[in-house]
Amino acid sequence: MNHKEHHAFALFFLIFLAVSSFPVLFTIVQHARSKALRGYDQWLKNRNIEVTQPAKTIKSPYGEELPETPPVVQPQRKGWANSRFTIIRQLKVFKKLLLPTRKYIEQLVINTFPFRDEFSTSNMAFKYHLGMKMPIEKDGTLLLPNKKMAVKLFFSPAFSQGEINKLLKYKELCDKNNINFFVIFRPFDQGFHHDYSEPYKGLILNYGQKLAQRAAQLEKLDIKTFELYKAMRSEIPEEKWQNYWYQTDHHWNVYGALLGGKLIADYMNKNCGTSYDLAYFDPEIYITKRWKNSFAGSWGKKLSLSYCNNKSEDFDILYPRFDTDFRIEIPAINFVKQGDFSVMTLPACINYDRYHAFLYNAFLNGNRPLIRIINNKIPEGKKIIVIKDSYNNPMVPFLALQTKEVIMLDPRQYPEKMIWQTIEQEKPDLLFIMFGAGL
Repeated sequence: MNHKEHHAFALFFLIFLAVSSFPVLFTIVQHARSKALRGYDQWLKNRNIEVTQPAKTIKSPYGEELPETPPVVQPQRKGWANSRFTIIRQLKVFKKLLLPTRKYIEQLVINTFPFRDEFSTSNMAFKYHLGMKMPIEKDGTLLLPNKKMAVKLFFSPAFSQGEINKLLKYKELCDKNNINFFVIFRPFDQGFHHDYSEPYKGLILNYGQKLAQRAAQLEKLDIKTFELYKAMRSEIPEEKWQNYWYQTDHHWNVYGALLGGKLIADYMNKNCGTSYDLAYFDPEIYITKRWKNSFAGSWGKKLSLSYCNNKSEDFDILYPRFDTDFRIEIPAINFVKQGDFSVMTLPACINYDRYHAFLYNAFLNGNRPLIRIINNKIPEGKKIIVIKDSYNNPMVPFLALQTKEVIMLDPRQYPEKMIWQTIEQEKPDLLFIMFGAGL
């Protein structure tokens, strides 16, 4: 074998060694990065969590004396199955690498590249500092003049005939079973007393006008409506409106949810024969647990933190000071738990891996087809069914403090026929829909 053949064989061997060892090296780097992120996440948690005691005292709604020391809410520890690096996950990685189809390898490299998020953030930061204050529209996500991230929402000022038929079916079922029924038009995060009358980068915000037309359409059909967006506008000063919403997400925060629950309870007191004590919707009677600079919403992830002053938002959960006893059932994930108010939250999912964690799922374990909440402190009381979207997740637990039972149904995941069957079987005292623009 001459020198040229030796060199060719050595080069071939080096190339073969590099290619064959790439998956292992790639996995090692990914594992090292994940381990470093977990350590950093825990360090941030230990450093950034704040607990604020209630500023006001109040008697328990169940006639009990308040404990001298407020309950301490301990975050649940992550199980091994929730860690970023598991044997099962690595087996799946190697299985995909062994597949002959090129697209699987390409997609794997894109999704698991060790510094993908950092490179993406640097790219968006570069665009931002070049002066691109209004980024290229990314999946419909835009930046409003007040630095609130928004998304184009398209819904007509009138319900379609199919939607009307569904709402009439709800009304028919509720009338048949003597159930109080109404539709809530919840607010959207953009704007306040006015809509943007002139298009802003192609975005026309006239949601309030459209919702008013939809509400009028239902009133003509003798379907009761509650225009929550109007009630919240009259309750919140214009300059404080954004305090009730996430800047990087379309959801309201826990304070917006608490105020929304208060206004819904007030409406039910006046129109449905309930007797909610509105004092229990005051944030100053709750223990506040805050994870500082931990939240980046769905829109913030798309545009990156460069467009929100390079800073994540604080994430708060409120816990009652008084003793509580709940049972929560989520059949889709075989979840049954009993305990105090904290069983309706999942603080274990809160971490600082902003681009992969969605902290909003800390409320009621995220969106599920059916969630049942039973208040063991109220053996006799009202039963409510809520046809819901994600806005209800942080709000309903506060209603549940004074409600015997709440059943939440998500029509995006729960079949329509099963919704009708559940209404017939459960025969609640009240049923309301709070879903997007009305349905």
